[in-house]
Amino acid sequence: QALAGVVLVLLAVMVAQLSVAERREQGLRQEAERQRNLARQSYRQQVASLKFIADRLIEELPVEPGTQEIRSRLERDFLEHFRDMVEGTQDTTSVYFADACATYAYYAHAFGQLDEARRYYERAVGVYENLTGTERAESLENHAKFRVNLATVYHTLGLRQEAFAQFDRAISLAQTFSQDPSHAGPRRETGEFLV
Repeated sequence: QALAGVVLVLLAVMVAQLSVAERREQGLRQEAERQRNLARQSYRQQVASLKFIADRLIEELPVEPGTQEIRSRLERDFLEHFRDMVEGTQDTTSVYFADACATYAYYAHAFGQLDEARRYYERAVGVYENLTGTERAESLENHAKFRVNLATVYHTLGLRQEAFAQFDRAISLAQTFSQDPSHAGPRRETGEFLV
């Protein structure tokens, strides 16, 4: 009986240690998720700041004979800084990375850097193609939009077949989200427009 008592005490200690270890692991998982969320928020803020600067550049410094040189330098510096931020991203499989690539591509296109725009739109739609589950369902609209933007770049570059393929894929995505009742209002209208 003494041996049985010792065994019971040892089992109780082991169960308690397992419970403590499980709580510690759960705490570590929660902290890791909190840190990921903070990083995502910081990343979104960086992209928003860069968008603000580019929009101000476009609005306040039109391309005119007297401003063309400074405007070109500012565009180049902006794109270099933005590209460095995108390339410094560690999680290149997330929707945040895809959105940053597409935003960069948008401004590269706006500033006449078509090859850059093409490369980064291709990266963005590549990430979107590989999304799964809820993340994929929630991103169909952006995926379709970025496909249309890529098609526009392809068309401008004279790549008609590639442009049509992107438009076809965008229409297919739009059909999916336009039929989803959770995509009411502008989202549904966008899908119906493309379809």
